[in-house]
Amino acid sequence: MRPASGILTMGGLLAEHADRNNTSPTRRGVYLRTMLLCESLPPPPPNVIIVPPVQEPNQTRRQAMTAHVQDSFCATCHKMMDPIGFGFEGFDASGAWRTTDSGQPIDTSGSIVGSDVTGAFNGPTELGAKLATSDEALACATTQWFRFAFGRDGGMTDGDQCAVKALQNAMKAGGALALVRAIPETAPFLYRKIPEGGL
Repeated sequence: MRPASGILTMGGLLAEHADRNNTSPTRRGVYLRTMLLCESLPPPPPNVIIVPPVQEPNQTRRQAMTAHVQDSFCATCHKMMDPIGFGFEGFDASGAWRTTDSGQPIDTSGSIVGSDVTGAFNGPTELGAKLATSDEALACATTQWFRFAFGRDGGMTDGDQCAVKALQNAMKAGGALALVRAIPETAPFLYRKIPEGGL
């Protein structure tokens, strides 16, 4: 049966963070790290030639991609991304559920490192349960809501940070609905800075 875990299993999102004809544990892992945990991942070194691993006919995508986390040169960065992305291998490049890849059973075990919910998980439902207990994910979610609500594409002011902290407390106490209700109560919503020289 196809698992469901909120945005983590939305077909469009999974398809967007895949290659054209195959899954991409790396791209899916990058999405989770940057958008759901608000981490800044370093770009590939300038001398790296990015060539996706070749998947042999009887090899799963996971087996082909495991080279990233075994090669010492690549592993430094890819160990932050690929093991999370492996948990989404039950979804193909279009975001459709699948149980086999190249005739072999899908392995959806994954792991997170360098987080307040570091550890193993199996599939996106278990990953979602881990993220639901993460203070880092909560802080990121409130930051993303704030940026969207106020159109903050770049950095935020000290006043913004105070508002985000208030939103974090609201979400922790009452969930996403409490967060949405708290947005109009923040100082950036209620007040605006008058530019120098007046209106």
